[in-house]
Amino acid sequence: MNDIREAALATLAPSPDRRGEFEAHFRSYFYGDAKPSIEGEEDDETRVKDD
Repeated sequence: MNDIREAALATLAPSPDRRGEFEAHFRSYFYGDAKPSIEGEEDDETRVKDD
């Protein structure tokens, strides 16, 4: 898996200030470590706008 990560870094070349974001996306996709980056308010009701 490290080879895939290194290839992704070489191919996508994220800037150093976005390396953390890259790592989060990589781990989310390949390892299923999805964590919300910010907490939001839960909306109990789904609203659909129909024109």
